[in-house]
Amino acid sequence: MSLILASLRHPRFAVALISGLAMPAANAVQPPTDSSPEFDLSTNASFSTGGDLERDGVAGVVGEVEVARFEFEAGIGFRHGEEWRFRVGAYAHATELEFNDTAVPLPDTLDSYGLSLAATKFFGGPAAEQWRATLMLRPGVSSDSSGSSDDGFNVPVIMTLGNRVGRTFSWDVGFRFDANSDDELLPVIGVQWDFRPEWKLSVGFPRTEVSYRLAERWTLKGGLRYQAGTYHVETALAPGLDDTYLEYREIRVGGGVEWRLNDTFTMHLDGGLVADRSFDYFERDYELQGDSAAYFSFGLSARF
Repeated sequence: MSLILASLRHPRFAVALISGLAMPAANAVQPPTDSSPEFDLSTNASFSTGGDLERDGVAGVVGEVEVARFEFEAGIGFRHGEEWRFRVGAYAHATELEFNDTAVPLPDTLDSYGLSLAATKFFGGPAAEQWRATLMLRPGVSSDSSGSSDDGFNVPVIMTLGNRVGRTFSWDVGFRFDANSDDELLPVIGVQWDFRPEWKLSVGFPRTEVSYRLAERWTLKGGLRYQAGTYHVETALAPGLDDTYLEYREIRVGGGVEWRLNDTFTMHLDGGLVADRSFDYFERDYELQGDSAAYFSFGLSARF
């Protein structure tokens, strides 16, 4: 566990793991069985308790921060012929920071919104052993509450090649390019393995987890959650911190439950520990590290 957390803290020395929201899950990348469009939406709210902030390399507590994050994404997926699948969506994320000291040099709101565009090409064999190539673009704006600058606009790109090996194992490898990030180019990998009828292992970003189907509509999950973003900050919150980028990250360890209400709606609830928290003005060599804190989150997703 300590090795995994260390790798996530220092992504330039690690392989980025991409799945979940960033890449279709293994059981979702098979070609659709018909040409009907499929709509999806998800909402999620998460809250983490207060934790002290210290500047990296400088002794002393700067202040305390609590984090609340709200996410919404919706899209439509459709096929073109037997070999192509497309998805067009939109997303909006809001991260609210609450401080016990107004002198903490962080914005009180970090916003991100834009489009999610993906195309998948299937080739080379029957569905159970089919290869796929995926291109995903997420053009959008990420900035603090004062930011209207064009510098907040960005188009992260993910390209992957993957294969479904039989009915229980699927993998994808590729790269991610993000011009605004401290690490512009990273390799990526995603794996999903149904190693028992009730058990499933998913390795990726933003979730790496093991799940167990407790009953027909109930699933237990446990693992790592990664919550992050890079935002343009327009207004100086401390000397030298204007017109720059802020990289926010939380690594969470916990578990929860998923309840499939019916064939359309699924509810999620989980909680645990924020094992690592940081706010990094990487262009200014100014980073705030946060103490451990508790978190909980809940959400609702739909597919129809």
